[in-house]
Amino acid sequence: NAEYMGNATKIDMRHCNVPCRGQPALNCGGEHAVAVQSYRCHHPTTIEMKWATQGLHYTSTQNLALYSAYSYPNMVLCLIGGMLIDRIGIRPSSMIFLLCIVVGQMVVAVGITLTSYPLLLLGRVVFGLGGESLTVAQSTYCARWFTKSGYMATAFGITLGFSRIGSSVGLISQPYVSAQFGLDRAAWFGLCACVVSLLAFLGLALADFIGERQGWVTTIKADDPFHLRDVKRFPLGMWLIAGICLFSYVSVLCFNGIAQNFFVMKWGQTAKTAALCLSIHTFTSAAGSPVFGFVVDRTGHGLTWLLFSCCLILTCHVLLWATLVEPLAIMVVFGVGMTILGCSLWPCVPFVMDESLLGTGYGLMTAIQNFGLATIPLCVGALQDHFKPQGLAQFYYPILLLVCCAGLAGVLVVQLMLWDHSSQGLLNCSRAQRQSRQSEIDALKELID
Repeated sequence: NAEYMGNATKIDMRHCNVPCRGQPALNCGGEHAVAVQSYRCHHPTTIEMKWATQGLHYTSTQNLALYSAYSYPNMVLCLIGGMLIDRIGIRPSSMIFLLCIVVGQMVVAVGITLTSYPLLLLGRVVFGLGGESLTVAQSTYCARWFTKSGYMATAFGITLGFSRIGSSVGLISQPYVSAQFGLDRAAWFGLCACVVSLLAFLGLALADFIGERQGWVTTIKADDPFHLRDVKRFPLGMWLIAGICLFSYVSVLCFNGIAQNFFVMKWGQTAKTAALCLSIHTFTSAAGSPVFGFVVDRTGHGLTWLLFSCCLILTCHVLLWATLVEPLAIMVVFGVGMTILGCSLWPCVPFVMDESLLGTGYGLMTAIQNFGLATIPLCVGALQDHFKPQGLAQFYYPILLLVCCAGLAGVLVVQLMLWDHSSQGLLNCSRAQRQSRQSEIDALKELID
């Protein structure tokens, strides 16, 4: 669940996703996940006007600093958060992450109310302490409950779908709340959304506790405490998955930052039409994630689906870059590729990592993803600035960079296929083959124990 930046003129208060899980046996009967999300985007123009009424000046540098205060520390913090999940348990660590989010949003709201930029900055830092780590905890919960049920991709798909819906609702509601009730109340409304997420987590924690008592899930502790230096001992498959995550999501999310202006300049769309066209892939992902997750679970061959998603994303970039095909249909296909990507990529981790290190594995994956999302956009921006005098060339070269990223993701998927073939072969086998091989592995573990 990566960050969506519509353009550089928005400050986003990063989402928090908390899935609520029930008994895994209920999956076939439509067991549902609830992802409660707070996603706030305050327009700098509105903040600048409020600052101006107090005789203060709000600059673009201050605006970007609020983004950096969240993003750059999380290139490391989510890995530490994953290690904390494995060290003290998923429930207490998730509570810590959520409290950081609630307290951080509260400080932000106070900062906006009191027109205090230092409080705004402090709130973003505190918010960031829990934001990405909570996403790691969410992925760990999905893997913890659904790895052996055969419906893990469906669980991830439902969670991703609710996350996309939450993002869309946040983007739609924020301007309305700000216009009707003012910026101050909009900030406090964001705090209320975070509190709702906290309440949802309490229900999740209770369900997880009952699940442990009933034997539906188990908590496995590592024999030796994990240290940061042990990351280098992770299997090659984990590093390949992290690399795929980096390049594939960069090729998707960095495009969001330039697409709207690209559509306006190349196809002559209005700003409103371009924004609607850009939002198509988000709605496609929200609606399609549970469906494609179920399809991936039923058919198996997750790496084949993953390679297919990378090819779809790459093809869409090439069509937008080299042809005059209307972007609306292309963005629908783009959304399908993005949907299959999430449903087939994130469920791979439990099949290459030990169960006692799931949090650390997802933390590493998210940290590497955040590194790409913090650095590659700088390259995209530099290319745009360099070729801006040449008109459309300012978009062609950045999109060519994203084509290369999607291509690299595809190459890494092929390498992961070869690695999987030479090891247990759980990642790209059929559903029946995976269940059979998993049973053999579990029986062997019991024999060794």
